[in-house]
Amino acid sequence: MIKIACIRSGLDADTVTRILTFALGLVDRHAAPEAARRLYDAVPGSEALARSPAAGPQKSSGGLFSGLMRGAAGLSGPAISEAMGAADALKKDGVDRDTLSRTLKATRRAVEFKTGHDFVGDALKTIPGVGKLMGAD
Repeated sequence: MIKIACIRSGLDADTVTRILTFALGLVDRHAAPEAARRLYDAVPGSEALARSPAAGPQKSSGGLFSGLMRGAAGLSGPAISEAMGAADALKKDGVDRDTLSRTLKATRRAVEFKTGHDFVGDALKTIPGVGKLMGAD
């Protein structure tokens, strides 16, 4: 999975692993539990990565919009704020949002090719407000 994402994104394995760690952490904290469980069962090692210290919530760089999103009513505010924080952290490493999205889409395709089902997309789609940023359709 990581090798395919590296090839399609042009990124090294460490950067791809960091992207996937952030994404899986977001899935672990915000996706529907049954969708996360199906992903973990289908992709060996994904649950451990999702619950690793490196997958912890990322704080956004701040700013008015981020603060508004964090406090927004409903379930999507914290997830959006966290996704923005992950995107900010990755941007400092030279990973822009297009590259983030492309890498996660490549990962989805790799998982679907290997398992016959889009478990990553299914999990991401259950996180309100962050699907597009995280590579969901």
